[in-house]
Amino acid sequence: MSSIKQINEDLISKEADYEEIAKIAKRRYELRKKDGEVIEIRCPLQIGALYRLIERKGIDGWLNSSDVEIVGAEVEGEEDEKEVPDIFADMAAIEKFAEIVLSNDPKFLHLNSLVVAGPGGIGKTEKILKILEDKKIEALEVKGYSTAYCLFNTLKMNPDGVYLFDDCDSIWEDKDSLNILKAVLDTKHVRTVSWNSGEEIDSFDFRGKILFVSNRDFFGKSRAEHVGAVLTRIFFVQVTSDRKELIKYIQTEAKKIEPDVTTRETAMNYMLNNTKAAVDFRFFIKLCAVAAISSTVEDFNIYADRTAKAQRLKKSA
Repeated sequence: MSSIKQINEDLISKEADYEEIAKIAKRRYELRKKDGEVIEIRCPLQIGALYRLIERKGIDGWLNSSDVEIVGAEVEGEEDEKEVPDIFADMAAIEKFAEIVLSNDPKFLHLNSLVVAGPGGIGKTEKILKILEDKKIEALEVKGYSTAYCLFNTLKMNPDGVYLFDDCDSIWEDKDSLNILKAVLDTKHVRTVSWNSGEEIDSFDFRGKILFVSNRDFFGKSRAEHVGAVLTRIFFVQVTSDRKELIKYIQTEAKKIEPDVTTRETAMNYMLNNTKAAVDFRFFIKLCAVAAISSTVEDFNIYADRTAKAQRLKKSA
């Protein structure tokens, strides 16, 4: 234990942001920051090789390497309670948080962003789009890949507008993009954002609002150093559910998707009975389409079985 303590002291002198690294189980490690945050890390290396790698790469380089998986994080001193999935509460929270973020009430002007994360096909984007439609708010939608500089220029283009970033997960994997977001999402109405290239400095004042929709599991995946700093500035909902609860949620929304009772029940019954296929709204929509064009039960089962195969590629909720 004294050797580990000595190595920690050496590392502290090089990396002042961290207080202690201690082995807690076989191939699992615990990293404690000075702010009390405890990160559990899974790494295939043994302790000696691990410290040699950290000395060579530095702690940040080690955390961002492919050999490291950040399993979870907690605040020291708090008990780790097992979260009970509740998609109904998650969806209700999304509506309430979006109402605050999109409000023009002066008391809410410092709360300017919402991140909605969770598995694909559970209705996250549709929920946000419906909220924007009901409020008659036109948002600039950004999808796909974005570099940090493109993010800066996109926000500069309409600094008073409302933005919807959908499936633009490259932002969460790049340190420069996250630094921009830390400035943009600060808890004040007017936020100054700068881009210093070394040759010139460009800046603008941002008063807009941003909604993010992502398929990332922010608690289960390795993440860049500043993600936590960004998420603590804003409203954040990680939608979770088990298979049984998700089916119940789809049933409550089914009438909005498919008005025909027979088609709806045919699709739902197949989804209930096919336990090998992961359930989501996209699967239900495809099953409804198959039911609508099938003239017999046999035809439906043939086409539905082939539709279900793709769902096996998705991790079950």
